[in-house]
Amino acid sequence: MTNLNQRQKPKCKCQTHRPNPPSNTPREYYLRSLYIPLLDNVTADLNKRFTNKKNKTFMTLMTLIPTYLKDFNSDVIEKLIEVIIVEFEYLNIHKDVLRAELELWKSR
Repeated sequence: MTNLNQRQKPKCKCQTHRPNPPSNTPREYYLRSLYIPLLDNVTADLNKRFTNKKNKTFMTLMTLIPTYLKDFNSDVIEKLIEVIIVEFEYLNIHKDVLRAELELWKSR
């Protein structure tokens, strides 16, 4: 890797063509003008790619694995039942039957 000399860009009062964040050191300048915006863009891109309806449904179904289910309290199970009934309404799932099944899985 080459040994680059980091220096801070000159500051102006009115900046229109490049970022001009306040900073005390070159490192802080590059963090604010390059690194943090890059992380924001990567985070936004990952959220856009992986938080669609199909993935939310998949994550809801993942909570039905008995290993995870045994740690849930009754409030969490009630919320899970509501989400499943709304998400899969075409299956005509009865709330009491689903609650009984989840309690049975939880007891094992």
